[in-house]
Amino acid sequence: MGLAIADVSGKGIPAALLMAGFRMSLLAEIRNEYAIRAVMRKVNQLLHESTERDRFVTAFYGVLDWRNSMLIFSNAGHNPPMLLRADGTGEELSEGGVALGVLEDTHYEERPVALHPGDVLVM
Repeated sequence: MGLAIADVSGKGIPAALLMAGFRMSLLAEIRNEYAIRAVMRKVNQLLHESTERDRFVTAFYGVLDWRNSMLIFSNAGHNPPMLLRADGTGEELSEGGVALGVLEDTHYEERPVALHPGDVLVM
């Protein structure tokens, strides 16, 4: 299952159009590519080509693998989701890269996280 949360710079119609462009780019790239870091890199390139320099998108995108109890994610400058462990510990999911659309050629990290019964993901 894919999980995504994002925010755009600005307000009003320009921001709404940027979010629509991000959403369509993300959906299109997910269909073409399975590696999360590659999806983020391509979406970044598409946004950089099509938006003004003062516009950007922060986004968290992950794939939840229920069978193997894993979450693989990349965070592009978004407020980090929190993974609250059943044992009371917590961690921010911040690995990834800069906000989308800011730099022309950016590489994004992806990170797998094992999930255990009782863990809670707060986005």
